[in-house]
Amino acid sequence: MFDTTWGGATVAGAVTLAIIMFICGRVSVTRSSSVMSLRRRIAEKQSAERLGKFVSDPQEVQALAQAYADPRKAESELPQYPWDIKLTPTPFVGVMPMRQSREHVQVNDQHFRSPTSIPIEKPAGEDRVFLVGGSTAFGVGVPDDGTVAVFLEAHLDQVRNRASVTTAACPAWASTHERILIENVLAVMAPDAVVCLSGFNEAHWAWNRRNVRWFNTYGDEHFNECINFSRAFVGHSRIQESQPQLDTEPSPQEVADVLSANVHLAAVALTRTGCPKYVFALQPCMPVTEKELTEREATRFAVWHPVQVEYYRACYESIRDSLGDLAGRMDGFQFVDCSRVFDDLSSQDEIFIDGSHCGDRGNRMVAERIAGDW
Repeated sequence: MFDTTWGGATVAGAVTLAIIMFICGRVSVTRSSSVMSLRRRIAEKQSAERLGKFVSDPQEVQALAQAYADPRKAESELPQYPWDIKLTPTPFVGVMPMRQSREHVQVNDQHFRSPTSIPIEKPAGEDRVFLVGGSTAFGVGVPDDGTVAVFLEAHLDQVRNRASVTTAACPAWASTHERILIENVLAVMAPDAVVCLSGFNEAHWAWNRRNVRWFNTYGDEHFNECINFSRAFVGHSRIQESQPQLDTEPSPQEVADVLSANVHLAAVALTRTGCPKYVFALQPCMPVTEKELTEREATRFAVWHPVQVEYYRACYESIRDSLGDLAGRMDGFQFVDCSRVFDDLSSQDEIFIDGSHCGDRGNRMVAERIAGDW
């Protein structure tokens, strides 16, 4: 007979121990893999925070420097300009710029691109303006003194005493994010005007087959992935994607309808709190400009598919029609088309960093266009 009192127990114990060690080993490997994946993802995000990650070739850096008012200075500093900026989870809008104070980019504790906090109570005599939008409004690719808000403030200050223009924008935002920020934050800060520089991201997310009424931005997806890595570390399944891609792109008219509805709601919220002016400025971008592209710009634009270009143009045309109609029906709302502000420039004029972002020369021209219709 088989001896189960000692030898058998020893065998059974050894088998049990082996099973436990195997399971622990599998769990250890899974946890180690999760930690390494999380570290790698965060490292990838951090490496993209500077423009030098996107533009690294010395010849392209030299060419792109011409898109700045001081090319020599830009050539040396450009690799350190902000690009994929640090974000933090934020109520209602998903993410906003993280508070930071470093070379070329200052973000305050309200998530505005400003070195200091903006008091809720407006100082007497101040003409307070906010600039909202996505990454172009935020000013990725330029230092703090090269944003649209800085140039707009300089122009308005010439005709309006003590003008103050603050950037309240976040990369990848579309009109729904902008409307929520205006309704819940900016409207109660006694603005004299709010300017929204936007439009490109509406077409961008639609082209990528996202529901433009309800979607996660790249920042949202980053933090969701961090949560999934953490869940894997403790042995839980992934969070399911709640917003799968659509089967096809929304029609350009649907894109314009969503944007127009959000603009209308934002304008109503501002009117109710006494803000007399809301401006929507349709931002410029490579797909819709008639500018002759430089050799470097054309190389960047070559990755765009002709069907994609036509889709963006159709979206912009629908947006122009919708917002032009809204401006004709709503007091206090103004539509400014900045999409073709660079049309008269030549193939020798560097403006675009990529499909939608500009150096400070382009930002100045956009600000001048907005101020010109003020």
